[in-house]
Amino acid sequence: MGTTASAAAPSHVLLEQLTGKSSIAIEDQFWQQLLSFHVPVPQGRTEEDVSAISHHFCAEMVQNNVLSGNFQTLALVMVDRLKRSCKPQASSGTLQQACGCVFLARTFLKHMLETLEPEDVIPHLSGTTESASASPAPIPPVTSQASLADPILEALLEVVCDCKLDVHSYWLHMEALAALTVCLSAQLFCELSSPAPLPLVVAALGRSGPLPARVVLRLLRHYVQQPPPPAPEGLLKTISSGLGYVMHLPWQVFSFFFRSSGFAPVQLADRALQVLLLLTQHLPPVLFPDPAVNNAYLFALRSVGDMAVEAEQDGQDDPEQGKCSNLQISFRHLHDAISASLPQEGAA
Repeated sequence: MGTTASAAAPSHVLLEQLTGKSSIAIEDQFWQQLLSFHVPVPQGRTEEDVSAISHHFCAEMVQNNVLSGNFQTLALVMVDRLKRSCKPQASSGTLQQACGCVFLARTFLKHMLETLEPEDVIPHLSGTTESASASPAPIPPVTSQASLADPILEALLEVVCDCKLDVHSYWLHMEALAALTVCLSAQLFCELSSPAPLPLVVAALGRSGPLPARVVLRLLRHYVQQPPPPAPEGLLKTISSGLGYVMHLPWQVFSFFFRSSGFAPVQLADRALQVLLLLTQHLPPVLFPDPAVNNAYLFALRSVGDMAVEAEQDGQDDPEQGKCSNLQISFRHLHDAISASLPQEGAA
């Protein structure tokens, strides 16, 4: 059932194969070739042209995925590449492939969430029994009745926590946060009291254990440290930072408070704060009827202590008495970061 792409296949041919009716096996070399492209859009296009091309392939994916299951295979490939990216010696090529994979997956997923009813998204997240035996790094099998929501969210959240941040991985962090925004935005298309199934939201907000606290701390540090982006290389970076493929439903309100007029390009700190806001919202009672289930991200945020960076100079004791040693940031630096992002009144 697999299709083997030729070595010289142009990117649009690969996308036609990906979104077509024929299944592509997870061990097929097609995935290696597809992910070696930065992004499958010709240069020189306007934003409208790029949107039209994206919409076409997204619509084809939705229509044909019932037969091919290629979105599920793409999701499994993404999970595999993300896990490889968290390893200490992950190469720049591995990071680039993971970045491209997340970009493709979230673009398709965004279209599904925007155009399909919640219950119609479920089949596209169903598991696959595709063999991974020929894969260089075997991907854990998923039964045909399982949902891919949990492994997708787990892999994205682990990248936020565990993947090193440098010039090679910056854009992977950007893509991972953009994908988390898309997944969490699923609830924005439903009434709060709607019982519609939202497995991506449940997989994210229903997390327990140490992972939520690690996510909260990393997101806060991103916002405090404001890491600058490296020089753009390739069309993926141009589209990712300029044309806004990320879900922007909450963005206008968010940017009003945290961006001055002119709207500087979206950076890692911006996306980190947006994801933190989405993760720490209340749990929808219809999706989480058990009152004993708490929002672990909000609990972790409330548990963060002040690192007290000036304690030594001032001769003061640790105000938190060491109780938050594993969840600490500098409140002063956080305050400075927020103040620097607020619109300046009377500047004109």
